[in-house]
Amino acid sequence: MLLKFRNVEFNVKTFTYGRNNKPAEADFLGIDSDSQDSKLDNMDFHVEGYIYGKKVEETRIKLEKALEKRQGLLVMPDGRSAQVKIEDGWHISKSEEADDKYDLDFSFKKIDSDSLSLKIIELQELDDEKFAKATAEAEKSFLAEFDEKFTFEGFPGFVKLQSYDNLISITNKISKLSANNLIGQITNPISGSLDILAASAGGIGAAIMSYAKLRDLFGELTDKDYFDTYISMAGIKSDVKKPDVSAEASDQIYQNGKASEELINQEAIIEAVDEAVYHKEYKNAADLTETIETLIDTALSVAIATDNREIQTQINNILNIGVGLIKQKHVVNTTVKSYNKSFPACVIAHRLYGSDNLEARAADIQTRNGIANALFMPAGVDLEVEEA
Repeated sequence: MLLKFRNVEFNVKTFTYGRNNKPAEADFLGIDSDSQDSKLDNMDFHVEGYIYGKKVEETRIKLEKALEKRQGLLVMPDGRSAQVKIEDGWHISKSEEADDKYDLDFSFKKIDSDSLSLKIIELQELDDEKFAKATAEAEKSFLAEFDEKFTFEGFPGFVKLQSYDNLISITNKISKLSANNLIGQITNPISGSLDILAASAGGIGAAIMSYAKLRDLFGELTDKDYFDTYISMAGIKSDVKKPDVSAEASDQIYQNGKASEELINQEAIIEAVDEAVYHKEYKNAADLTETIETLIDTALSVAIATDNREIQTQINNILNIGVGLIKQKHVVNTTVKSYNKSFPACVIAHRLYGSDNLEARAADIQTRNGIANALFMPAGVDLEVEEA
């Protein structure tokens, strides 16, 4: 059986509830369940499971980050879901059975349905589906617009050559961004010729779009933030210059360059929204607000660069759904604490939350407030902390 917590999937060995460790039925999350209804709110549940495979380390990192949030959406195989709160810590340990396997163990409580409507949870799941659908539809429009504008058929050979050179130039800019921010080396998979790219699956546009999907190319990179790279990519410009004297061939070279630029910018902004919703780690409330403002400003710039009204509307729609999901998934209730003495972050964390997940809690306080040394949290300064 597979479960998802905060969008991270894992395998389940046992799934029980209560002091007698009764098996938890798959429908316990539903409000219409006959056998396990709302009386199970605030009941203890226990999960033993595992993760495995070639990308197990990437999955482990994602799951640890999800569990550190301590609260989120748990989704059953049949699609039923509920908000749950992690209780009594959690453990992820290397399995003795295989090198590419981790065992996991954690407990949680189903949040009281009186304080959190299941309808809200259903809406959140619906918004995830809306976002995926809106993204897929927008990408189809991006490619259709590119294919309509980008061509070299029927033109002299230099149109093809210069258009290819311009394409290599702009993808090299993506490579430099990736090297500086993510992988430390220049990698440009755009090679061959326009004829080869045109003959590939999806054509030239699909090749360009696939190169803009940096997370798909490089995977989970520990301590790396794709978000800023996508935002920078959304502002990348082609080196192609508008011809001083209009001529059919030179005009087409310019149009091809601008079409490549727009496609990269458009794909980058929806990847940035996806990153902000599903992957970005927020230091504090100010970081979240700044991220949303950056998305709004960047999306506006990308949208007005195209004369396609449908694409403008689709970018705006993705932005609206994405901002809503960011607020649903990442906004936490915080309060301000101030101490008249300097304490280590772990001492403050223990005072606020007890000994459970002390290290993670202390790290959260340090990161949330931008403190350089966790041993010396400043005295007399307002500290933003998550409510207990």
